[in-house]
Parts: sequence; C-alpha cells; structure tokens
Amino acid sequence: MSDYHLEITSRARRDLRQTFVWLAARSPEGAVAWRSAAYHAIISIELNPMACSIAPEARYSKTEFRNQFFHTRKGNNYRFLFYVDGMRIFVTHMRSPGQRLVRKRDLPQ
Repeated sequence: MSDYHLEITSRARRDLRQTFVWLAARSPEGAVAWRSAAYHAIISIELNPMACSIAPEARYSKTEFRNQFFHTRKGNNYRFLFYVDGMRIFVTHMRSPGQRLVRKRDLPQ
C-alpha cells in the first residue's frame, strides 16, 4: 500500500474519457484492454512516483512534471503527466499517440 494520495484532475479525467469513448466506438474489446492498461499505470504512479522519468514539460515549468508511459497490445504508447507535492500526486493530463506536449499555458501553476 502506498503512503501517497493520488488525485486525477478533471482535465486528466476528460482526457481519459475522450480516449475511451473514441476507442470504444472502434473496438469495444480494445477500449476495455486500454482502460486496464491505464489503470495499471495509475497504480504504478501511486506506488512509486519518483521512479517515473522527468517529463519534457518540466523544462518550462517550476514544477517537476513526470511521465508514466503505458501501451496497448498493438504498441500504441500513451502517457500520464503528473507531479508530486509532498505526499500528494496530481495526475494532470493523459496524452495519446501523436499528441503534442502539453502547452505551458495548459499546465497547472
């Protein structure tokens, strides 16, 4: 069990929901598998957030943003963007394949 408290922001929840809906319209089974991979990635963040790499977005922020990558069976890579504040973890975004980095103005301050 982790001592960290993980919070998923409304923006990250929206990212997750939009991706799931998009996948489910094309492959219901694939969407379920994707959701499972995303869930396991979230658990991994909660258990050991500092093991995750520094995100490229950290270079234009005072906050040390980190990445947690996960992928589908077909090899499509996704990532969660998050930061740690004391014993709290804030997942701020989920990025799909081909999406650009999160813009500075879209990062929490």
